[in-house]
Amino acid sequence: MMESDLPNGSANPDSVLERHLQYTAIGDSLTVGYGGTQAGGFTEIFRQKLEQQLQQPILLYNYGVNGATSEQIYRYILENDEIQHRLRDSNWITLTAGGNDLLQAAKPYFMEGVTEPLKLAVRAYRHFLQDIIGLIARIKDYKSDFQLFLLDLYNPVPSMDEARIWVRRFNRPMKVFNSETIHYVPVLEAFASEYDRLISDDFVHPNDRGYQVMADVLFQTYNNVR
Repeated sequence: MMESDLPNGSANPDSVLERHLQYTAIGDSLTVGYGGTQAGGFTEIFRQKLEQQLQQPILLYNYGVNGATSEQIYRYILENDEIQHRLRDSNWITLTAGGNDLLQAAKPYFMEGVTEPLKLAVRAYRHFLQDIIGLIARIKDYKSDFQLFLLDLYNPVPSMDEARIWVRRFNRPMKVFNSETIHYVPVLEAFASEYDRLISDDFVHPNDRGYQVMADVLFQTYNNVR
């Protein structure tokens, strides 16, 4: 877990938290910032943008986990009191999930042309995404004093028609949850025109430019709904 902008030498952490706005990031390696050179990737850039616009200190709590599936993210929140405490006090929450569900299910397809694991993965992802959002709502006591941003999946293989189809199928459930407090962030659309410039050497994760684009579209979504 990464914390940003915690004041040094504070004798009473709880009193410090009360004076600061808070942002909690949960998710997979995209939340970690894997593939870029800056820890936290888009989350740290987004925090800085919020801080500059609001002219107030923003505390960032980053609970990204490399390789986490949507089920693992759900259980990570469910079983971790610290994360629940941070979510309860957060003004903003971001979620990246589904990429590892898709990648794991895509392996049998690329090796044997089998689509059933992809179909099952879409259903499982839809189920656990709903569980994650429901769990956050319960943690927040069903209040509407926060914003939850769901970042959709970009296409890791844009040259393949099948990849475009399945990425869109994975992204579809996120759009269902748009509401007063839950907002869909269209990363796929932002990456579409310049994918090659935004991806790291592993051909899966964003590079620094990619994380900048993610932060930009997230911040634009934030300003559109605030």
